[in-house]
Amino acid sequence: MQSLNTSPEQGLKNFYSFTLENLELYLKQYGKEKFRAQQIFKWVYEQRVTDFDLMLNLSKDLRKELKTLITFELPPVIKHLISVDGTQKFLFDVGDRNSIEAVVIPSDDRLTLCVSSEIGCNMGCHFCFTGKQKLKRRLATHEIVGQFMQVQDVLKKSDLKLSNIVFMGMGEPLDNCEAVFGSIEVIHSPWGVNLSRKKIT
Repeated sequence: MQSLNTSPEQGLKNFYSFTLENLELYLKQYGKEKFRAQQIFKWVYEQRVTDFDLMLNLSKDLRKELKTLITFELPPVIKHLISVDGTQKFLFDVGDRNSIEAVVIPSDDRLTLCVSSEIGCNMGCHFCFTGKQKLKRRLATHEIVGQFMQVQDVLKKSDLKLSNIVFMGMGEPLDNCEAVFGSIEVIHSPWGVNLSRKKIT
C-alpha cells in the first residue's frame, strides 16, 4: 500500500480546495478508504477541528501521514470593520501584496455574506469600482471557501451565523467557473457547510 507521504515538489494541498469527491479520489490514490474523506469533512465543517491530532477516529499513523499532505490555511484577515447599521467588512490578504473583500450584510431574517471570486475584474463595468481595475488573477476554490469560513468563525464568537451567500464581491464569478462552482459544491454539500441552494446566489 502506497504511503500518503508526498514528493517534495507535490507539496501540501489546501483542504478547503477539495470537494468531498475530490478528497476521496485524492486519498484513494494513496490506498486510503473512501470514508476517511467523510470523517475529515465532518471534523472540519461540523466540529471546526483542523488539528489532525484531535481527529481521534483516525489512526495515529494516518494522522501523522495526513500532516504531510494537507494544510488548513485560511486567508488572513487584515481588517475587520463594523458599520453602525451592522454591516461588516473583511479585508483578506491573498498574497503578493494583493487583497480582497467580503462583506456581511444584515437584514431582518438573514445574514448574508458577499464574497469575492477574483482579484480585479476583466468586465470593466462602468458602475463598478472593481471594474476599473485590471484582472490580477482568479481566486482558487480554497480562497473563496476560506472567506466564508473565516467570517463564520469570527461571527460565531458573537453567537451569529451566516444564512446566505452571494457571489457579488470583487470579480465576475462566471469568469472563474471552476473555482466558483467548486466552492459552491463545498458550501452546499451536507458534508461541507450544508447551506441550501436557495440561499446561494
